[in-house]
Amino acid sequence: MTVTTMEGNSVVAEDAPAFAKLLAGLQEKAREVMGRTKLLAERLTELPTSEGVSLLQVKVHSYLSYLSHLVLYMLLKANGAKIEGHATIDSLIELRTVLEKIKPIELKLKYQIDKLVKAAITADEGAQSIGNGATSSKDDNDTEAIDPLMYRPNPAALVDDTTDTHDNHDPPSKDPKYKPPRVAPMPYIDTPPSTNKAYKLSQRAKEHAAKSRIIRDLRSQFDDRPEEASTEGTGYARKDTMTEWDHEWNEREKFEEDHFVRLNLTRKDKSQRKQLQKSGGMGRFQDEFENLDRDFDSLSSLNKAVQASEEETFGRGLLGRKNKRVASALFSADAGDADVDGLSNKRMKYKDVNEYVSSTSKQHDRKGRFEKRVRRFVGGGKKGGK
Repeated sequence: MTVTTMEGNSVVAEDAPAFAKLLAGLQEKAREVMGRTKLLAERLTELPTSEGVSLLQVKVHSYLSYLSHLVLYMLLKANGAKIEGHATIDSLIELRTVLEKIKPIELKLKYQIDKLVKAAITADEGAQSIGNGATSSKDDNDTEAIDPLMYRPNPAALVDDTTDTHDNHDPPSKDPKYKPPRVAPMPYIDTPPSTNKAYKLSQRAKEHAAKSRIIRDLRSQFDDRPEEASTEGTGYARKDTMTEWDHEWNEREKFEEDHFVRLNLTRKDKSQRKQLQKSGGMGRFQDEFENLDRDFDSLSSLNKAVQASEEETFGRGLLGRKNKRVASALFSADAGDADVDGLSNKRMKYKDVNEYVSSTSKQHDRKGRFEKRVRRFVGGGKKGGK
């Protein structure tokens, strides 16, 4: 689409008043900027900027250079000159990069800059009060001697200022363990610490008891569920005859089914699988005898525990055996012997066995048959003796 000369002249004639108005406003703003610039230039010559923050000086000079090159760029565009490859374009890019890099550095120095600005405002107020005669010469010396360390960063600002609002200030605890603050409700979990040796031993005993064949037999005997039989001839279900390798293989299959992946077999797994296939299940049958050995071992340990409990109750040696015989005679008597049943509630009132036997025989057996029976049992089966 081409524009004729008449159409172009008409467009220019329409925009000419607005353009002239903008130029007049631009001239007024330029005069105002020139006036303020002269005042700032005069003030800058009076201010000592040698000990100030050099970053601010770099920032101001960069902005000034950027604006100068930007005005030159606008002038070139207004004159219709060619700007491709012009030096002002490279200068604008460089200055814009410098200004972008200054921003994060200025944020880091914000604390020091604020303190310097505050000190400058305070100095101006002090100078005004000096001019009015409100301060003395001593104050003048104090304002002139300013410690430069007062503008250093404040390390205390990096630490949270948490003050205790309670009236009672408790001394710090010497316990090195971490205790969370009681600011939210916490559930109470009644579990003993895992570092307790007795707790570990009890947990280990529970695990061995759960794996014991005798415990499983008792559980299946008193359980209402149907009994599971084996097809391998051992008399036990498959879950009772599973080895550690069987458990690992079941976990492997469960993982594969849950995640839809196929795990690679190691050399050890392949060799165990081939060995089990060659033996035709005989390996599992041999494990039955090992399980029986473990059960008998657990029974022997149980017998040792019972023996230790009896030694703690009745004592050791000959005296312990006698005390055990007397207790068996007293609490294993015939069901029709009412005297023995009555004595069971009074067994804790006597110091030793002899006092107990003599007292009970005098009170409950006039003919002395009870005492003779107890003496004969304690004496190892002798018919005579008191």
